[in-house]
Amino acid sequence: MSGYRKKLSGVEYRKRKAEESTKIDSLLKKIPKISNFITSSTNSSNNDQQPSCSSVPELEETSAQDNEEVLSNTSPSQDTNRTPSNFSSSQHTEELHSTTDIIRFNSDPFLWNLNEETRDFITMNGIPRNDNTDFKNSKNVYNDKTRYCSKSLFQRTLKNGEIQRREWLIYSETKGSVFCVPCLLFGRSVETNAFTGEGFRDWKNLKARLEGHENSDFHKTNVSYFKARAVIHGRVDQRLIKQLDEEITYWKIILYRVIAIIKSLAIRGLPFRGNSERIGDPHNGNFLGTVELLAEFDPFLSEYLKLYAHPGSGNTSYLSKTIYEEIILLMQNKVLQQISSEVQSAKYFGIIVDSTPDIAHVDQLTIIIRYVRDNGEIVERFLEFIPNIGHKAKDIENALLKSLENNGLDIVNCRGQSYDNASNISGIFLGLQTRIKTINPLADYVPCAAHYLNLVGSYAVESVTEAVDFFSTLQELYNFFTISTHRWEILVQRTNLRIKSLPQTHWSARYDACALEKEWSAIIDALEFIAESEDEKPTTRSEATGLQRKLQHLETAILVIVWNVILDRFNAASKKIQESQADLSSVVQIYSSLALFLQDMRDR
Repeated sequence: MSGYRKKLSGVEYRKRKAEESTKIDSLLKKIPKISNFITSSTNSSNNDQQPSCSSVPELEETSAQDNEEVLSNTSPSQDTNRTPSNFSSSQHTEELHSTTDIIRFNSDPFLWNLNEETRDFITMNGIPRNDNTDFKNSKNVYNDKTRYCSKSLFQRTLKNGEIQRREWLIYSETKGSVFCVPCLLFGRSVETNAFTGEGFRDWKNLKARLEGHENSDFHKTNVSYFKARAVIHGRVDQRLIKQLDEEITYWKIILYRVIAIIKSLAIRGLPFRGNSERIGDPHNGNFLGTVELLAEFDPFLSEYLKLYAHPGSGNTSYLSKTIYEEIILLMQNKVLQQISSEVQSAKYFGIIVDSTPDIAHVDQLTIIIRYVRDNGEIVERFLEFIPNIGHKAKDIENALLKSLENNGLDIVNCRGQSYDNASNISGIFLGLQTRIKTINPLADYVPCAAHYLNLVGSYAVESVTEAVDFFSTLQELYNFFTISTHRWEILVQRTNLRIKSLPQTHWSARYDACALEKEWSAIIDALEFIAESEDEKPTTRSEATGLQRKLQHLETAILVIVWNVILDRFNAASKKIQESQADLSSVVQIYSSLALFLQDMRDR
């Protein structure tokens, strides 16, 4: 009985389960979010408008709290010894430069929030230059004349004639005055110093006051504080800061590789997950498989996998499905923001809506936006799939309006709508197009040109009995050869043609199934060989004989040639209409050209 283990009561079991859940939640809260390591990039075209120290983060009134939050969350775990001892942040400086974005810095000293974070940023990254301005706010009226701050005040001439820049001096656009940065950051008596507080703006006596200030003990003391603060090894917490910077750099380099893999798989529409989420398992999916492949050629990633491949619950690795799903979501939001920005810039747009079941038999509503860029280029963008909303016009309308609203688009600016001929969306009484026109009368409805061209061809064939029999023969021919690998091998030995099945929806694509003209004799020869072979079953020989007789009819041979020409032209027209650059005028021209072609062919 010593090995008997007493079963826990329900209360005790729930108590232990709650304690375990609380422990896991507390561990997960310590893990930083991916967004902490990904910042919004600044357009390089705006760099010319930035101060010389544009790489320093902007120090607004709220920056102290924000920076404090980042500093408390940048470490992936509470164990600061996770970074390998042989890792140096300088090893990958050039690599990380491409992933570290430039953040704006507010160069107006009057707007700085004077706290420790501000002092750290300024001393570590340098004083910004902002003297490339018109100084119009520095106007000061004296009895004799009006004076302004000038660019020459930011330079001084030494006794040996050498010209130096006053790096410590900075101009405030808000106050129209100049400040001494070291004294502003480290001065203990800001009220008694003219170059702090509200700034200095006595332009008439500025030269003498500048020389007096830069030779004062007050200024020299603060400059020494500034220089000491700029050197990380001169700080009390320099070891912690260095360790934190290396930790941040290390994880950013890991994320750089992870994001590159995610982008590559997502662009190609490949699945991420497998049956396992363990490194080294052959069934771990495309994502972890690609990580393993890169690790074979990347020593840094290989060393990382040895340390953090299977960290366990509550520890950071950035290789789990939760991470890449979050990154994909961030990418999705960024793409949608870009599309929304372009559409809002263009203002007017058109909508295309259709629904179709996917491979999992889930009906999905597809929403596409068309608009014209400033350079006149027509752009067609997919917005999203909306699953299982139903086929009622009201439900589709609600889903469409909600999708546009979520992407910052107003249905009032819609100028066109295009759907197929299904009554629930193209109906003139209760269809989606009518409901949209009720909201916005300017949203003109245009039927899908490619869909209607497909219907014209389909109905034209169904109206002629001989044409229906002809295409049925082509489908029988495909079924006969593909149902058996032995028959398919007999066909391949005699011809390079790979016969195709008849598409059920894309009617113009039947051109591929009808292109038998060049290999007509070889196909008949293959049927004849099967029909005369004593090794084949009687039913197989009978089917081959029947197909051979059908293909040897003169009418069938004529139809092959005629339909091959017609479908070739139909297929080319359909593809041209479906191009994103196609517009209504080009569709009309294609329709007219196709009609003239068919009329001329019939007359001949």
